[in-house]
Amino acid sequence: MSTKFGEVLVYTPFIGFGDLLYHTPLFRMLTKIYNGVDVWTFNPEPFLHNPDIINIFLLHTENDSNPTDFYHDKIFHIAPARNQMYKELFQSNMHMVDYYTLGTCGLMLRDFEKYLTINWLPEHVTRVHTLLAEHGLVMTPEEGIADFVVVNPACGWPSRTLPLQTYKEVISRFQEQGDKVVLVGKDINAKIFLPENGSESIATKLKRDENKTLYDTKEFPDTIDLTNVLNFHECCYLYSLAKMALNTENGNMVASCTNDYCWNLYVPSLTAPEFRLPHRQGSMFYRTYVVHNPKNYYPCSNYHLLRNGINVINVETERPTVDMIYQGYQAISTAVKNNHNFLFT
Repeated sequence: MSTKFGEVLVYTPFIGFGDLLYHTPLFRMLTKIYNGVDVWTFNPEPFLHNPDIINIFLLHTENDSNPTDFYHDKIFHIAPARNQMYKELFQSNMHMVDYYTLGTCGLMLRDFEKYLTINWLPEHVTRVHTLLAEHGLVMTPEEGIADFVVVNPACGWPSRTLPLQTYKEVISRFQEQGDKVVLVGKDINAKIFLPENGSESIATKLKRDENKTLYDTKEFPDTIDLTNVLNFHECCYLYSLAKMALNTENGNMVASCTNDYCWNLYVPSLTAPEFRLPHRQGSMFYRTYVVHNPKNYYPCSNYHLLRNGINVINVETERPTVDMIYQGYQAISTAVKNNHNFLFT
């Protein structure tokens, strides 16, 4: 039995969900040009069930050989981040989707083509509805969208982590307004990524417990705890049902590309929202409220400074306040009530 191969191969060394989801507009574009796309990646989960991909090959090290016998010269390497000159010239002034399409094959998509793609299966839908029903959130297609908000209490890169007390106070305010809060996320062993190439693990760089990337959910009483329960696609489908999702940078991609309903209450990190927010309905600000911080934003090319331990800003003292986040929640609640899709603040 022979294996069907795509006409073009995309090779990506990125591992994070957000970075990989930013690839999906590129796959759609390449599928229109070539007869099918194959992918080599360290993390296949965000690419599963994507109709634009024929095969997914798992990379084990960055030295894995590409199957050039099948693809000849039609291999696209998505590795512009290794080239510091490329970072300084381009990434500091462009959206992440453009960063990948321009850096890989020199093409730029129109805004309405830059939407990100996640594809779940019927079994994911069934399991999510079953779990929601167990917590009193019974839904059918006739009942419409559930009235709950989703929060991912993640703790990771310093610039992307809200203090525990901020999460506690914000969640309490949501509950005071009658919204049920569903917690999502997964504790991930950072050593599972790039296990054989000798690189320092993500957890070591963060100086955190290698098996802990979430706050202890016991700190958030009366919430529905689905952390470490849902797989990636089930989590994405859950987002699509929610009225609103509170996310720092690491989750806004999922919240903004599941469908056209869920509002994204986005707390940006160092990077300006114009570089990172996903497009929906041709806009980065469709059903998205950006929590305005008093800090200055930095271009993507400077973002590596903080990750390498250089304090370009005082992250701890320039966090958005609880009141700022709650103001966004109130604005979204009003927009939902009035069936508005955009907020201009």
